[in-house]
This record gives sequence, C-alpha cells and structure tokens, in this order.
Amino acid sequence: MGQQMITGLDLARAFYREIVSPAIAANEADLRYTAGIVGAGSEVLRCDDELSRDHDWGPRCQIYLQPSDFKRKKSGLEVLLNAAAPAVFRGWPTANIPGGRHVPIQILNMDEYFLSLTGAPVGDWSPVEWLTIHEHHLLGVISGELFRDDLGMQDLRDKLAFYPDDLRLYLIAAEWKKIEQEQAFPARAGMLGAEAGSAIVGARLAESAMRIWFYVHRQYPPYSKWFGVKFLNLPGAETVNKSLLGMLSSSSWQKRDEHWSTVLRHLLSLHEEHGLLAAGRYKPARVYGGGGRFGTGIPELPEDGMPTMGELMDEIRNAITDQEILRLPK
Repeated sequence: MGQQMITGLDLARAFYREIVSPAIAANEADLRYTAGIVGAGSEVLRCDDELSRDHDWGPRCQIYLQPSDFKRKKSGLEVLLNAAAPAVFRGWPTANIPGGRHVPIQILNMDEYFLSLTGAPVGDWSPVEWLTIHEHHLLGVISGELFRDDLGMQDLRDKLAFYPDDLRLYLIAAEWKKIEQEQAFPARAGMLGAEAGSAIVGARLAESAMRIWFYVHRQYPPYSKWFGVKFLNLPGAETVNKSLLGMLSSSSWQKRDEHWSTVLRHLLSLHEEHGLLAAGRYKPARVYGGGGRFGTGIPELPEDGMPTMGELMDEIRNAITDQEILRLPK
C-alpha cells in the first residue's frame, strides 16, 4: 500500500499484525492481552486525511494488560516491542514524527484506563458521572478498532456505546431548552440592524439542532473540529444540511428565519419518526404570536390553541423514569 492510499487504522492494523503480534507470540506466547487503537486521534474517528499526517500520526498500537500482568510485564514488553519495531514501517517513521507526542506502542492497564473515565467501574456510573465525561472522549473510547481482545474490552465498549436512554432524553430536552431561550433573538437582533449578532445566535440554534440530531440517533457528538464532519454521516443529515448552511450564511435575518423554520420542520419530523413526539402536534410559528413580534420557533404562549415549547419539552421529559435524572437542572 502506498503512502497516498493507507489510512491510520490500516497502518495501525498492519503494524500490529506484522510487528507487534509476532513479537509477543515469539516471546510471551501465553500472555493474555487486548490490542487495538482507541481514544485520541483523527484516525480513530476515521477522519484522517493527508493533512492529518503532519502531527501525531504514524504506525502505532495500544496493548492492554490485566492488572497483575501490567505490574510484572510492562517494562519487559516495552523493551521487547520497541526493539522489534523498525525505524520505518510502510514508509512511515515509528518515532520522532512531527508533533513529538507520537508513541508507537503503549502498554496500558485496562482496568485503570476505564476507571480513569470517572473513577467508578463501567456500569456503575451515576447520571452525573456520565455527564462529567466529554462526549468526544466517550466517542474515542468506542471508536477505532480492536485487533485482539482476550480481556473483554469490547464488552466494556458496548456498555459505553451511548448514554442510557433516560439520559439521552434528558439531553434532547436540554437542547430544546437552549433553543427556547434564544429562538426569538435572531429576528429581534436583526430588526435593529445587528445582523452579526443575529447570525451568532442563529449559529447557536443551528448547533443545538445538530446536537439533537446526534442524540436522537444515539451518537456522541465529537469536539468542534469533527462536529460537522461526523454530523454529515448521520441518517438524514443531508436533508437538513442545506437549511443549516442557509442559517449560517444568510446576510439578512429574514432569510435566516426562513431557513430556521425549515430546520425546525426537519427536527420535528425526526422526533416523530423516532417516537419522541406525537405526530403532527407541533409546528413552527411565531415565537410570541402576534402583536408585532417576529421570529420563528415553537410558540412560547398557547395562542390559537397551538402546543407550546414547554409542552414539547414536557412530552420528552415525561418519558424519563429515572428520578435522579429528573432531578437534574432542566
């Protein structure tokens, strides 16, 4: 495979199979371990490209040991595997690559790795402990690839595949709460000639809409660099992407408002398709009804018999049964 074709995961997989695995088999044939590439790195999320190769990219592999073996064998394995690793693999250096943080082979304690997330064993986390972990970090833990798994790491990764469903509902409702707080502001700012201010608020509304799209599809949103990239991989994202771009690129609040109305319709349809909201109940309208007020959203006031944003959020929250989650701030 040439340098222009190989991905980071391809490279890591080949590095393990051709260098790391044979070295362990020849010297520690009875060792039980898990090997793979998870955690940090654009290649873990399958977002790497040629530009990614200018820092922290190259042949690498993680070896996870059970605690008793980690204490006894870590140092010896490091010496063994570093000696086995060639200076260059498939045309890429195994050390001293640009960025300076690349470690070709890491020996890790699997129990400590997962305990480091919250300090509690996976499966015993409270809702608050779940929420203390950055979503991008959770995404990294479940992404990448395991090349061998004697220790059952995949079982732990499966438990972290996404938030418990009640917490998912809480996060969806929380994003709607953020939308409620600002949905009238792009129009209000624009009416006073503050198009830049209107666009900034519009961008926040667009981000909340995209986050809801992730949560409905049970996917962790990555951090900002890959947020839009991974969004486009979600089912149906392309249908709403044009309107999101319209919100972000419009130079007038009126056009921005039109695109936001379309985004809302897509969002409501998404909720209905996934059984989160009653079909056909909610519709975009003026946030505050008549009286000269502009700005599209889910109505704040029960005018003309239309269901309100408060009712929308309550409908989502009413499906939550975990009392600890219900006690979290809305």
